[in-house]
Amino acid sequence: MNEENWVRSIGLDADGSLFVEIEKGIKLYDLCLNTFLPEKIEIHPKYLMTAQGRSLYYRFLTTLKEIEEIVYNHSYDRAYRFKKGGIVVDAGARIGTFAAKIAAAVGTEGKIVAIEPEPRNYGCLVKNIEANRLYNVIPLRKMLWSRTLSMRLYLSSSPAAHSAYCDPFYGSTGEFIEVEAQALDEILEELGIESVDFVKMDIEGSEIEALRGMKKLLSSSVQLAIAAYHPVQGKFTYTEISSLLEKHGFRTTYEQGIVRASR
Repeated sequence: MNEENWVRSIGLDADGSLFVEIEKGIKLYDLCLNTFLPEKIEIHPKYLMTAQGRSLYYRFLTTLKEIEEIVYNHSYDRAYRFKKGGIVVDAGARIGTFAAKIAAAVGTEGKIVAIEPEPRNYGCLVKNIEANRLYNVIPLRKMLWSRTLSMRLYLSSSPAAHSAYCDPFYGSTGEFIEVEAQALDEILEELGIESVDFVKMDIEGSEIEALRGMKKLLSSSVQLAIAAYHPVQGKFTYTEISSLLEKHGFRTTYEQGIVRASR
C-alpha cells in the first residue's frame, strides 16, 4: 500500500521522537532517532519520496512498515472481529500500534493488556496511550516467559527485534539489559482478569516459552495469533507452536508467518 494513501501527517518532535498520524486521528510516536531537535517538524509524506527526503524516509521506515502491516494488512487479526467489552493481550506491544488499532473496537468496557519489555519502546507505548487517550490499555514493562525470573533482553539494531536470544537473525548488537520475565497466567491473575478473548503475540522467539506459561489460559476458548517465523536453536518456531496449541485442543493454521488458533 502506498504510504500517501493512509499517512495524514508525519514529523519529528523536539525530543527526537518521530510521529505518524493516520486515519481516525490516531497519532503514533516512535523513538527510531537518536537526536534532539530545536523544535517540532512536520513533513508532508510526498517529501519523503524526494531525493532530499530519502534518508529521512529510511529513518521512518520501521514505523511505517509496522503500521501498514498491523493496521492495514491486518497481519494478526485478519480472521477475527473484536467486540465491545472484549479482553485482549498484546504481547510484544512495542509502541502500541496494535493496541491503538483495536482500542475503539473493544470500547471502554474492554481491556487491552499491552506487554513490552524494552524501555524505549515501552516509553513510546505509554506516550501513545496518553496521546490517543487509550484509557482501556494497560501497559506492562515485562517479558513473557514460562515462569517468573530476571532475564537478559538482547538489544537489536532494529527497535522491533529485541530478543531473549543473541542471534544474528534478530540483529543482536551483543548488548543486553536485565528485565523481569513472568508467565502470562500469573500476570492475568495479578490483574484480576479471569478470561481473555484474543491474544496477539510477537515476542522475537520467546513464544514457545510464553505458551508454556499459559496453561490456564489455553484451557479456555481464547483465540490466538502468534508470530512463528523466528529461529530458536536453529529451528523455526511454527512447528512447535502449532503442535503445542493442538495438544491443548486448538485448531491451527499457518499463513505468512502467523499461527492462528481457535477451538
